[in-house]
Amino acid sequence: MPASAKLSLNDIRCLLKDRYGIRERFLDELRFIFRNDEIWVTTAPESDWESIAPRSAGIRALRIMPRGIKPTSGFLAFLGEEIRTGLVDIDDRAAFEKLLLGRPWPSERENGYVAVSFRGDVVGCGEVRHDQLRLLLATGRRNALLHILQRFPR
Repeated sequence: MPASAKLSLNDIRCLLKDRYGIRERFLDELRFIFRNDEIWVTTAPESDWESIAPRSAGIRALRIMPRGIKPTSGFLAFLGEEIRTGLVDIDDRAAFEKLLLGRPWPSERENGYVAVSFRGDVVGCGEVRHDQLRLLLATGRRNALLHILQRFPR
């Protein structure tokens, strides 16, 4: 996989359009900052980039990983309703709980990173490999979502 310095803005825009169906018009509002193997997104004017740290200007959007360019869960949640493809919506509560517990779920999607939603709300990033979906959420986020589910009756 190429280093982020070798990726162009056009590469990132194409990935977001092709994999996740993000509209050009929406992407035109965003600015991408390349930092090592991370790509941050902001709406701050380019003239401000050198004087501010990416963390204070926006959110980490993508990371360069051995198996490709991985969107962060926060970025996918930010994109939310803009995601039109590359989305696996889990409607079954028991299936979602299993994913939150780290168990894989059968999936017929093509291999790669996907946005995962529960009943229409994007919760983060997942990965499909060998016909299995795994949820790639931080442990704290998983635990918080499990706690929320336990507080509401089925």
